[in-house]
Amino acid sequence: HVNMHHYAPLVSLACAIARIPIVVHVRNMIGRPVARDFRNYDGVICISQAVYESLITEGRVPDREISKRLWIIPDGRDLSPFRTANRERVRREWGIGPAVPLVGMAARICPMKGQDTFVRMAALVKQRIPDARFVLVGSSFGKEGEAYLDGLHELVAALGLDNDVIFAGYRQDMPDVLAAMDCFAHPSRRGAFVSVLIEAMA
Repeated sequence: HVNMHHYAPLVSLACAIARIPIVVHVRNMIGRPVARDFRNYDGVICISQAVYESLITEGRVPDREISKRLWIIPDGRDLSPFRTANRERVRREWGIGPAVPLVGMAARICPMKGQDTFVRMAALVKQRIPDARFVLVGSSFGKEGEAYLDGLHELVAALGLDNDVIFAGYRQDMPDVLAAMDCFAHPSRRGAFVSVLIEAMA
């Protein structure tokens, strides 16, 4: 079993030599042709319908060729911590009263996740709900991520939202963080299996 399809071509060679079946887990959207590689796999697991469709369209893997050895198995999640979360604690930390509308987003800070769209949405919501507040949860990685984060701060300032948007950074208390929000938004430009959406709905 190969947990990430990126490494499967190398592992498949070893499996072929050892005559061991190979099952490949596809956890990301496919963005290039991969039909040649996937012909060598005995089983394929996609974590969502979206990933499966990207495998057929962008990956150019013929459906008739792979359908009998492909399964869609969503990732499992233990949602019990999200049903007993402490909403008030996080709101106090952020200085937000219990009745103040709070809209949030939680994701890695990068262009694909669409935090810039969230900030522009916040400006529109602010026009209709003046007391609304907004929070971006997540951290950036690498030079591209840092540059994007800097651009988000500039966009917030340009839209006059300095006192309305909180950059919360990386958090390990996501059940409480999600419970603190009245509305969760996820304007990602693409996604394979967005776990935080399931957690936000718990």
